Amino acid sequence: MAHISRSGIVNFQARRCKTIHTINYAKEHNDRTKGRLGEKRETHIDVSREHLNQHLISCDKTPMQKILKDITGKDYGEEEAAEVDLHSVTYQDGKKIRMGRSKKDQDAVLAFEVEASYPGSLIACQLEDGVPRPVPDDVELTPEYIKQARESGNPVFDYPADLNEFDQWKMKTLQFCKDLYGNDNLLSAEVHMDEDHPHMHVLVSSVAKDKNNENRLRGTYVRRGQNGTLGDIGVSYNRLLDTYYKEVGKELGYERGNTNPHSVEKYNANTRTVRDLLVNMVTPVKLPEEREEAEKAYQALSTKYKNEEAEKNRYKSRATSLSKSATRLDQKRKSLEEEIKRLQKENAEKDQRIKELQSIERRHTCLKQGRSIYEDQKAVAISEQFDQVLENLGKEYFEKIGIDMNIESEVTKNE
Repeated sequence: MAHISRSGIVNFQARRCKTIHTINYAKEHNDRTKGRLGEKRETHIDVSREHLNQHLISCDKTPMQKILKDITGKDYGEEEAAEVDLHSVTYQDGKKIRMGRSKKDQDAVLAFEVEASYPGSLIACQLEDGVPRPVPDDVELTPEYIKQARESGNPVFDYPADLNEFDQWKMKTLQFCKDLYGNDNLLSAEVHMDEDHPHMHVLVSSVAKDKNNENRLRGTYVRRGQNGTLGDIGVSYNRLLDTYYKEVGKELGYERGNTNPHSVEKYNANTRTVRDLLVNMVTPVKLPEEREEAEKAYQALSTKYKNEEAEKNRYKSRATSLSKSATRLDQKRKSLEEEIKRLQKENAEKDQRIKELQSIERRHTCLKQGRSIYEDQKAVAISEQFDQVLENLGKEYFEKIGIDMNIESEVTKNE
């Protein structure tokens, strides 16, 4: 039985490229120019299978040259486009390109890098004279066999089992990108067969027409249809995956898959790919003496670090508890201060009331003394008035009886 596996789960996502460096890195990775000028090649790429890669779309200009031409209407040289200061570039109508990090600049995206993984059937192969040949059916495809093949320089890899199905997936995925972003916006399209899993990279310019028919860099909308107007699919992973599944995956008999682009789909035992076997492969290696010592030192440091982390967490917990206690004490202090202020205010009010009562009492004493003096003076006055009345009455009486009060007085004096 051939070593065939199949996930049947579509995966389509688009990453935003907001800097020239990001676009250049994507281009170098996609067309495999990275590493040809002395740089270190990416370790997950098998150079012996690079000739199996397919170039579906290529442009006579670099991605930045094409993007700058679309938004400014000017031609840039390759070096000039690679070093241009985007803050000094303006659209054709004179408006500046906003490439900052504020909310109003978040839609300024230079390009999208679209990646779609092939969900069809895969067969375990090895190269024979540069041509993929299936691993013989009588060979048990174990992690040990894969390891030995890799060490021998002829690794086992996944290759499409049905090339017709693979060609249909490529063409439909490419057409979907053309419809989604606009044919003129596709900068490059590559199919990689030299990595763990066959997949497609499409580099797309984000230029789209606004309501005034002016070219603009957009990051939240894509072009949809012939007229080049803005659509509403956006770059949300779920919305892109839904659209891709309805227009490509469902027609080819694939499943939609997980809504999380970073999750790992769980395959059952008969759908494990070569990549899955490599990931699960465990090879015990005897460590040299120096490495064993380094491993022990690492374990000791790791244990010390864990103990210090635990101690730090205890201190943090204690500090949190003390902070809460300090907060409660501060609240209690504030409550007591407010109570003291209230009592001081009450005491001040009572002192003021006492002073008022003392003032009233002094006024009352003064009034009482004045009344006593008044009554004494009034009694003397009444007594004098009474004596005067008696004297007057006596004069009237003696006058009536014909006695001179003065003579009587003299007689009284002589006697």
